[in-house]
Amino acid sequence: GMLRHLELGASLYVPATRADLAPLGNGEKYPGLRSVIFCLEDAIREEEAPRALRCLEAALRALRPTRAMCFVRPRSPRMLRDVVQMSGSRLLAGFVLPKVTRHNLDEYLDALPRGHAYSVLPVLETAEAYDEREM
Repeated sequence: GMLRHLELGASLYVPATRADLAPLGNGEKYPGLRSVIFCLEDAIREEEAPRALRCLEAALRALRPTRAMCFVRPRSPRMLRDVVQMSGSRLLAGFVLPKVTRHNLDEYLDALPRGHAYSVLPVLETAEAYDEREM
């Protein structure tokens, strides 16, 4: 694939359960904000996931084209697939993939639509990141 250079600035990480996702993503709350990550993973409890997905879906419908770069950090490949199917998901800059290893990366990438333009930011944060053979 092609590597693109993204000017993310300091990304603001927010739990996707917040009511102000759209104002954050649209740059109304912090006009200088270049990138925001709507988190469906560590920032929320598992039982909050359905509500977080509803909040995210509402925010995506309210995003304007001149927004900050908006990313979503899903909990799982299945959740990534759910987000991609939301109306407005094409306005996302991409996805932050949590706890990526060689064992789950393909499953995440397979959840993305063929020929997509999303940026993918894999996060190496498990013990495997310290093992040269795993990398």
